[in-house]
Amino acid sequence: MISLIFLFMVTLVGYFILSRFLTISDLFIKLIFSFMIGSLLSVSLIYFLTSYITFSLSQSLHFFFIGSFFVAIIYYKRYKLKVFSIILVFKASVLCFIFLASLYLFSKGFGYDSIRSQFLIASNTYLDFGVHVPLIRSFSLGYNFPMEIPFFSGKHVFYHFMFDLYAGILEYTGMRIDYAFNLLSAITFTGLLIVIYKLSILIFNRVSIGLLAVIFFLLQGGLSILEFFQKYGFSFSALWHNSFYGESGPLGSKTIGVFWTLNTYLNQRQLIFGILFIMFFLYILLQKYHLSKKQLFFLGGLIGLLPFWHTTMFLSIYLLCFGFWIFMPKIRRNVVMVSIISLIFAIPALLLISTNASHPIVFKPGFLVSGILSVKNLFLYWIWNLGFLLPTIVFGFIISSKSQKQFFLSTLPLFLVPNLFQISSDMYDNHKFLNLWMILAIPFSALTIVWLFKKRMIFKLVSFALCVGILSSGVFNFMVVKNDVRAQVDDYPKEKITQFMYGYIPHGAVVLSNGEIYDPLPIMGKKTYLGRSYYIYTYGTNPYEREEGVRVILQSTDILAVKSFLKEENISYIVLYKGGFVKNPKVFNEAIFRKYFGIIYEDINGIIIKI
Repeated sequence: MISLIFLFMVTLVGYFILSRFLTISDLFIKLIFSFMIGSLLSVSLIYFLTSYITFSLSQSLHFFFIGSFFVAIIYYKRYKLKVFSIILVFKASVLCFIFLASLYLFSKGFGYDSIRSQFLIASNTYLDFGVHVPLIRSFSLGYNFPMEIPFFSGKHVFYHFMFDLYAGILEYTGMRIDYAFNLLSAITFTGLLIVIYKLSILIFNRVSIGLLAVIFFLLQGGLSILEFFQKYGFSFSALWHNSFYGESGPLGSKTIGVFWTLNTYLNQRQLIFGILFIMFFLYILLQKYHLSKKQLFFLGGLIGLLPFWHTTMFLSIYLLCFGFWIFMPKIRRNVVMVSIISLIFAIPALLLISTNASHPIVFKPGFLVSGILSVKNLFLYWIWNLGFLLPTIVFGFIISSKSQKQFFLSTLPLFLVPNLFQISSDMYDNHKFLNLWMILAIPFSALTIVWLFKKRMIFKLVSFALCVGILSSGVFNFMVVKNDVRAQVDDYPKEKITQFMYGYIPHGAVVLSNGEIYDPLPIMGKKTYLGRSYYIYTYGTNPYEREEGVRVILQSTDILAVKSFLKEENISYIVLYKGGFVKNPKVFNEAIFRKYFGIIYEDINGIIIKI
């Protein structure tokens, strides 16, 4: 109940603050943006208070509830909430349907069996949730303020963590972890679909283009269905039971990226929030060509909070602003002022991120075909990844108006930069820029379909055929979500050893374990010295020294070297799992630990040692 009250107050605060700075006539758009702005400001404030002032999440939440109550009192009479009229009932029903469908979609990727105390994680989201679950629990069960990666303790490596903190706050206030994460995801995804629809209408002034833009976004997938046809032919039964993403093509087994599918959003829930914020930014810019200084300051301040919510989307705003500065002179003043103001607000976050985890931007043209780069291969790659969207986007650009062409050209940096540069430690991460670009380019594909459908019959048939070509791969990929199997991962109340660890080991203690992904320690909010190294590499930091240190401790016979290392690294506890109790356990020399260390707990699942 407290969790739902918290969400209501977050949205209410966002509504009043949004009303203070901007005028938005559409009630549903205003409510969506109110939730987003309220979340951005409220969760960021709670993090700041807990990290540097109150040092208690409980006290910070009390301050939030008291503060939001006074905000509601102050602004209630000035900005009263509009009451739903009969005319809006149908729209509200549609909104509820989209929300429930979204909630079902996200629940397929992540669930929880409260009877068996097990997480239920879909196979295609398994790796990413190896990060999300420990991060959420580090806030809800542990004390991760200021934030650090829970499975790389002592190093302030930054990952855009605020969405996980948001879910952690909901769990902390009583909501089950899967309900918390899926509810936030469904609200945000519903908002994104509505804003894609509304923004498309704002640019093209056609409801049909808005509807098609949403459908094409949900069911895109390049030419991935061709791999299915090659294996199974035109079999409806095989399609209905399909459980693999089509990735093969003329350039090998990874020709087509999985990131075009809904799997990206099932995995990266924080990306949805980041994209929704950018859609809000674009909606305001395109609707209001002349923003006041107060409004520009407000937008700049919000953008300045974005790095901890999603770093790539923060950078995407500057790429868009650069495009607008070149191609859309009407809003040139707005984007220059917003860029300067937001950069000033974001400096502290950017310094923290760059100091603790950074990767130089490298000129590496070709994106995922950079290793076999040629003009032919680059064209083949994008033909297979965009499929029928490619010619329809190009044709839509040709037949669009001058202002629409200006908008499209302004979005091109989002496509060109990831095709020319490696932005992070892994080239694959560039896909986030491309996901955003695709959302903004898809309405031009919809324009082509609508334009053809208005012509004589032969063009209507072409329009229908193009729709089938665009959507067929998306339907094929959606079957993977429907049919995906879910792995069962034990939560900490499951076994006696994990119950002991939760009650005995302090939250601030650094623990060395031989676990890796889904180590029970970070799942219960504890901090481990080193978990899955791959994640640390992707965050821009090299964990090589810790990998070597863990190997030495677990396998060495030199007890003096082991004790010296433990003292130097401030490690307070060692947990050694046995008998396949955890995934991918590291090998350890059990004899040396039994001989030279005091064991405080042992059962068939593991040993706990206090240093």
